[in-house]
Amino acid sequence: TKQVNIIGILDKRFSVHSYAHLFSSIFLDSQLFYNNDILAFAVDGGPDGVYDKGLYNDWLYVGAWIKKGKIIELFPIESPALMWLKLYKLTGLEEGTLMALGSASECRFRTILKKDLKVFNYAQAEILNEYIEKVYCEIMEVTDDCEDIVDIDPQFSMHENKISAIVKLVNELSIDMMERNIQRAIKKYEIVPEQTYLALSGGFSLNCPINTKIMKRFKKKLLAPPCVNDSGISLGMGLMGFFSALDYVDFELKTAYYGKVIKDDEIQGIMRSKKWGEVINSVTSIDYERAVNDITKEPVIWVNGRAEIGPRALGARSLIGDPRQNEMKDKLNQIKQRQWWRPVAPIILEEKVEEWFENSFPTKYMLNTFYIKEEKKKKVSAILHLDNSARVQTITKKDNKELYYLIRKFYEVTGVPIVCNTSLNDKGQPIINDLENVIRYALAKRIKVVYVNGLRIELNLPTNNSFKVILTTILICVENTTSPGE
Repeated sequence: TKQVNIIGILDKRFSVHSYAHLFSSIFLDSQLFYNNDILAFAVDGGPDGVYDKGLYNDWLYVGAWIKKGKIIELFPIESPALMWLKLYKLTGLEEGTLMALGSASECRFRTILKKDLKVFNYAQAEILNEYIEKVYCEIMEVTDDCEDIVDIDPQFSMHENKISAIVKLVNELSIDMMERNIQRAIKKYEIVPEQTYLALSGGFSLNCPINTKIMKRFKKKLLAPPCVNDSGISLGMGLMGFFSALDYVDFELKTAYYGKVIKDDEIQGIMRSKKWGEVINSVTSIDYERAVNDITKEPVIWVNGRAEIGPRALGARSLIGDPRQNEMKDKLNQIKQRQWWRPVAPIILEEKVEEWFENSFPTKYMLNTFYIKEEKKKKVSAILHLDNSARVQTITKKDNKELYYLIRKFYEVTGVPIVCNTSLNDKGQPIINDLENVIRYALAKRIKVVYVNGLRIELNLPTNNSFKVILTTILICVENTTSPGE
């Protein structure tokens, strides 16, 4: 009963799950909420199938029009997320991989007509799913010599070319849905986009290219937490509870770094442990010039402060590399067991983003895609999709001081204010969040240098003729394998 009463002041046609997403974005900064106009969309895959069952009546997804702290109206919207979920089930490729493949190959099908399928409820969602499956099956059954297949990229298999073409169709349908959401709201509420914040939440908000495309008409910054997917549900639930119970809520999500921290006693315990004596060569304080030298040679592990909340590695639990070397991308993809054509994301000094990327702006949670400027693209090949776009994270000294210093030193040495960044985990595994597993990972992936909270840890990697070290490594790696990140 208490849980239902939390949303008693709201419209019960919508699910608690959708409201939790909504509040995680609109209350990203309460000062902005109370003093500005906000157009908000919670574009998720769908409500909670257990808790929400029976607690709402009509609509799958919720939008909100907010004027200076007052929620004027809640209204039903469409979400493209279901199409991507369906495509994931059909292909076995995660949404991020699908998006990357869509831009990697230019292959397309000339005769497929888009359908403006509106999705507000479960019945309409089923029709949309059936359409996506039908298109997928038709394309996959087309013969390789069909004249309707154009711009086939020989770098990819025909199967990959076909998936790329399907992704382009789903991407266009997704843009159409989001544009309809925006146009309906602008017309109904007489919204002036240039004077309005756009707030996005839900798993679809991880689609960086579409975020950037729809942001072009909104001149104020995007309101979206680093945990836009279901990892942000608890945050949104808490904020929704405060909003329903209090006259005024004072809150600001200042950073993405609210996760677990590796404490000094954990580091000291590793350094004193006999178990690790064979594999730790040296431990020294960070020297940023030496760190730059390290990452120009090989990928390094970078563990700094508290872990990120949300699904993206934002430089607290990361693999870092040199963006100037295309072979660095290959090395990182081999470490992560990813396809060769997957780029790695750039972290760039915020004050330099407009100098390097077209029509860019600050995006500290890696939720936007920008195109590299023509004169810069040869300098940072490792971070570019094959269409010369990149999923960008900007950083300031206030956001992450140690990482900012590293990138600034890299810029001083190389003239490039960017490093490669990808998450510290293996394919299909959670982010590694404790020091023993970090070292196990480094040994397994043959990564020699690990940076942890301002310390440089250099490891003795096993060689073909060092049987004792190899045996020690194997024994270490099989101990305590129930920890996250294994």
